Amino acid sequence: MQPCPRCGFAVPPAARYCPACGLPAVAAAAPYAPGLPAYVVNSHAVGFLILSFLLSFLWFRINRVGVFPLGFVGALVVA
Repeated sequence: MQPCPRCGFAVPPAARYCPACGLPAVAAAAPYAPGLPAYVVNSHAVGFLILSFLLSFLWFRINRVGVFPLGFVGALVVA
């Protein structure tokens, strides 16, 4: 059993919270390897989404349509 960092009470290994003070028991996280990204963003998908939104916005403005009839989905369909 490890002691609670807040109150020092012995916390059982299977406990999710300290029985004395209620502090959440945090499991040891996997070590972070420096140099590796924490998450990966697909820049092609993000770029396509932005480009399709802008192109459809321009298409609606050029054709004098006042409102996006389909919203964000319309941006993907039109592009």
